[in-house]
Amino acid sequence: MRIKHGCLFLVLLGLTTSHGIGQENIDALAQAAQNGDASAELQLGDAFRTGQGAPQDFGEALKWYRLAAAQGNYAAQGNLGTMYHLGLGVPKDDAQAVKWYKAPAMQGDPTAEFMLAQIYKQGDDGVKQDLPEALRLFENGAGAGFGPAVAALGDLYYNGQGVPQDYRRAMALLLPAASNGYALSQLQVGLMYKSGLGTKQNLSEATKWIAK
Repeated sequence: MRIKHGCLFLVLLGLTTSHGIGQENIDALAQAAQNGDASAELQLGDAFRTGQGAPQDFGEALKWYRLAAAQGNYAAQGNLGTMYHLGLGVPKDDAQAVKWYKAPAMQGDPTAEFMLAQIYKQGDDGVKQDLPEALRLFENGAGAGFGPAVAALGDLYYNGQGVPQDYRRAMALLLPAASNGYALSQLQVGLMYKSGLGTKQNLSEATKWIAK
Protein backbone atom coordinates (compact mmCIF):
# COMPACT_ATOMS: atom_id res chain seq x y z
CA MET A 1 0.00 0.00 0.00
CA ARG A 2 1.36 3.40 -1.00
CA ILE A 3 0.75 5.92 1.74
CA LYS A 4 0.59 9.64 1.17
CA HIS A 5 1.91 11.61 4.10
CA GLY A 6 3.23 15.10 4.56
CA CYS A 7 4.04 17.44 7.38
CA LEU A 8 2.91 15.57 10.49
CA PHE A 9 1.98 18.80 12.31
CA LEU A 10 -0.42 19.85 9.57
CA VAL A 11 -1.81 16.36 9.12
CA LEU A 12 -2.57 15.93 12.80
CA LEU A 13 -4.02 19.38 13.25
CA GLY A 14 -5.93 19.41 10.00
CA LEU A 15 -4.60 22.78 8.91
CA THR A 16 -3.58 23.76 5.41
CA THR A 17 -1.01 26.50 4.97
CA SER A 18 -0.25 28.71 1.99
CA HIS A 19 3.43 28.81 1.13
CA GLY A 20 5.65 31.76 0.37
CA ILE A 21 4.00 34.31 2.65
CA GLY A 22 6.54 37.00 3.46
CA GLN A 23 6.40 40.57 4.64
CA GLU A 24 6.69 41.81 1.07
CA ASN A 25 3.52 39.94 0.12
CA ILE A 26 1.26 41.11 2.94
CA ASP A 27 0.32 44.50 1.49
CA ALA A 28 -0.62 42.93 -1.85
CA LEU A 29 -2.55 40.16 -0.12
CA ALA A 30 -4.40 42.62 2.08
CA GLN A 31 -5.43 44.68 -0.96
CA ALA A 32 -6.63 41.62 -2.86
CA ALA A 33 -8.42 40.27 0.22
CA GLN A 34 -10.19 43.57 0.77
CA ASN A 35 -11.36 43.33 -2.83
CA GLY A 36 -12.94 39.94 -2.07
CA ASP A 37 -10.33 37.58 -3.52
CA ALA A 38 -10.95 34.28 -1.69
CA SER A 39 -7.44 32.95 -2.26
CA ALA A 40 -5.96 36.13 -0.81
CA GLU A 41 -8.36 35.93 2.13
CA LEU A 42 -7.16 32.37 2.80
CA GLN A 43 -3.49 33.38 2.59
CA LEU A 44 -4.03 36.38 4.83
CA GLY A 45 -5.75 34.12 7.34
CA ASP A 46 -2.73 31.82 7.18
CA ALA A 47 -0.39 34.74 7.80
CA PHE A 48 -2.26 35.82 10.93
CA ARG A 49 -2.61 32.24 12.17
CA THR A 50 1.07 31.34 11.79
CA GLY A 51 2.59 34.75 12.51
CA GLN A 52 4.52 34.54 9.23
CA GLY A 53 4.50 37.95 7.60
CA ALA A 54 2.01 39.37 10.09
CA PRO A 55 1.62 39.42 13.87
CA GLN A 56 0.02 36.19 15.08
CA ASP A 57 -3.64 36.96 15.70
CA PHE A 58 -6.14 34.10 15.74
CA GLY A 59 -9.05 36.54 15.71
CA GLU A 60 -7.84 38.10 12.45
CA ALA A 61 -7.14 34.64 11.04
CA LEU A 62 -10.71 33.61 11.79
CA LYS A 63 -12.05 36.78 10.19
CA TRP A 64 -10.29 36.13 6.88
CA TYR A 65 -10.98 32.38 6.91
CA ARG A 66 -14.69 33.09 7.38
CA LEU A 67 -14.73 35.47 4.42
CA ALA A 68 -12.96 32.93 2.20
CA ALA A 69 -15.14 30.08 3.48
CA ALA A 70 -18.27 32.07 2.67
CA GLN A 71 -17.08 32.04 -0.95
CA GLY A 72 -16.76 28.27 -0.92
CA ASN A 73 -13.00 28.04 -0.37
CA TYR A 74 -12.58 24.47 0.91
CA ALA A 75 -9.16 25.06 2.49
CA ALA A 76 -10.55 27.97 4.50
CA GLN A 77 -13.55 25.88 5.56
CA GLY A 78 -11.26 23.09 6.72
CA ASN A 79 -9.03 25.53 8.60
CA LEU A 80 -12.08 27.02 10.31
CA GLY A 81 -13.06 23.51 11.37
CA THR A 82 -9.68 23.00 12.97
CA MET A 83 -9.67 26.38 14.68
CA TYR A 84 -12.95 25.40 16.34
CA HIS A 85 -11.74 21.87 17.06
CA LEU A 86 -8.62 23.15 18.82
CA GLY A 87 -10.16 26.28 20.32
CA LEU A 88 -7.81 28.70 18.54
CA GLY A 89 -9.25 32.20 18.90
CA VAL A 90 -12.66 30.76 19.80
CA PRO A 91 -13.97 28.44 22.50
CA LYS A 92 -13.46 24.80 21.51
CA ASP A 93 -16.63 23.71 19.73
CA ASP A 94 -16.70 20.41 17.87
CA ALA A 95 -20.25 20.99 16.64
CA GLN A 96 -18.95 24.03 14.75
CA ALA A 97 -15.89 22.06 13.66
CA VAL A 98 -18.15 19.39 12.13
CA LYS A 99 -20.13 22.08 10.33
CA TRP A 100 -17.01 23.47 8.67
CA TYR A 101 -15.33 20.13 7.93
CA LYS A 102 -18.34 18.71 6.12
CA ALA A 103 -18.09 20.69 2.88
CA PRO A 104 -14.43 19.86 2.10
CA ALA A 105 -14.98 16.29 3.31
CA MET A 106 -17.86 15.89 0.84
CA GLN A 107 -15.45 16.96 -1.88
CA GLY A 108 -13.09 14.15 -0.86
CA ASP A 109 -10.51 16.25 0.98
CA PRO A 110 -8.63 13.56 2.95
CA THR A 111 -7.58 15.82 5.82
CA ALA A 112 -11.13 17.09 6.39
CA GLU A 113 -12.44 13.52 6.20
CA PHE A 114 -9.85 12.40 8.73
CA MET A 115 -10.53 15.21 11.19
CA LEU A 116 -14.29 14.69 10.86
CA ALA A 117 -13.84 10.96 11.45
CA GLN A 118 -11.79 11.62 14.57
CA ILE A 119 -14.56 13.77 16.02
CA TYR A 120 -17.22 11.16 15.23
CA LYS A 121 -15.01 8.43 16.69
CA GLN A 122 -14.69 10.26 20.01
CA GLY A 123 -18.22 11.62 20.16
CA ASP A 124 -17.82 14.39 22.71
CA ASP A 125 -18.09 18.18 23.00
CA GLY A 126 -21.64 18.31 21.70
CA VAL A 127 -21.20 15.79 18.87
CA LYS A 128 -22.81 12.36 19.16
CA GLN A 129 -20.47 9.42 18.68
CA ASP A 130 -21.01 7.87 15.25
CA LEU A 131 -18.64 4.95 14.71
CA PRO A 132 -20.18 3.82 11.37
CA GLU A 133 -19.61 7.31 9.93
CA ALA A 134 -16.10 7.45 11.38
CA LEU A 135 -15.39 4.06 9.80
CA ARG A 136 -16.71 5.23 6.41
CA LEU A 137 -14.57 8.33 6.45
CA PHE A 138 -11.44 6.48 7.57
CA GLU A 139 -12.04 3.91 4.81
CA ASN A 140 -12.34 6.72 2.25
CA GLY A 141 -9.02 8.18 3.33
CA ALA A 142 -7.30 4.81 3.58
CA GLY A 143 -8.55 3.90 0.10
CA ALA A 144 -6.86 7.07 -1.18
CA GLY A 145 -3.64 6.12 0.61
CA PHE A 146 -3.87 8.91 3.19
CA GLY A 147 -1.46 7.85 5.92
CA PRO A 148 -3.28 9.02 9.07
CA ALA A 149 -6.49 7.36 7.84
CA VAL A 150 -4.68 4.08 7.15
CA ALA A 151 -3.27 4.10 10.69
CA ALA A 152 -6.63 5.08 12.22
CA LEU A 153 -8.51 2.37 10.33
CA GLY A 154 -5.94 -0.20 11.42
CA ASP A 155 -6.42 0.97 15.01
CA LEU A 156 -10.18 0.36 14.77
CA TYR A 157 -9.61 -3.23 13.65
CA TYR A 158 -6.88 -3.72 16.25
CA ASN A 159 -9.19 -2.65 19.09
CA GLY A 160 -12.47 -3.89 17.62
CA GLN A 161 -13.95 -0.42 17.83
CA GLY A 162 -16.96 -0.07 15.53
CA VAL A 163 -15.90 -3.24 13.69
CA PRO A 164 -15.32 -6.87 14.71
CA GLN A 165 -11.80 -7.21 16.07
CA ASP A 166 -9.65 -8.52 13.23
CA TYR A 167 -5.90 -8.72 13.83
CA ARG A 168 -5.16 -9.95 10.30
CA ARG A 169 -6.89 -6.92 8.79
CA ALA A 170 -5.25 -4.70 11.41
CA MET A 171 -1.80 -6.00 10.48
CA ALA A 172 -2.44 -5.39 6.78
CA LEU A 173 -3.19 -1.75 7.55
CA LEU A 174 -0.83 -1.07 10.42
CA LEU A 175 2.34 -2.53 8.91
CA PRO A 176 2.52 0.02 6.06
CA ALA A 177 1.53 2.76 8.50
CA ALA A 178 4.29 1.64 10.86
CA SER A 179 6.76 1.63 7.98
CA ASN A 180 5.84 5.26 7.34
CA GLY A 181 6.66 6.30 10.88
CA TYR A 182 3.34 6.27 12.75
CA ALA A 183 4.42 5.56 16.33
CA LEU A 184 1.22 3.94 17.62
CA SER A 185 1.11 1.70 14.56
CA GLN A 186 4.70 0.65 15.21
CA LEU A 187 3.84 -0.35 18.77
CA GLN A 188 0.72 -2.23 17.67
CA VAL A 189 2.62 -4.11 14.96
CA GLY A 190 5.28 -5.03 17.48
CA LEU A 191 2.71 -6.35 19.95
CA MET A 192 1.01 -8.42 17.24
CA TYR A 193 4.32 -9.97 16.23
CA LYS A 194 5.10 -10.63 19.89
CA SER A 195 1.84 -12.49 20.52
CA GLY A 196 1.29 -13.94 17.05
CA LEU A 197 -1.92 -11.99 16.51
CA GLY A 198 -2.92 -11.74 12.84
CA THR A 199 0.50 -12.99 11.82
CA LYS A 200 3.05 -15.64 12.70
CA GLN A 201 4.83 -14.95 15.98
CA ASN A 202 8.20 -13.31 15.33
CA LEU A 203 10.02 -12.04 18.39
CA SER A 204 12.82 -10.36 16.44
CA GLU A 205 10.27 -8.34 14.44
CA ALA A 206 8.41 -7.60 17.67
CA THR A 207 11.54 -6.20 19.26
CA LYS A 208 12.36 -4.14 16.17
CA TRP A 209 8.96 -2.46 16.02
CA ILE A 210 8.45 -1.95 19.76
CA ALA A 211 11.89 -0.34 20.06
CA LYS A 212 11.15 2.30 17.40
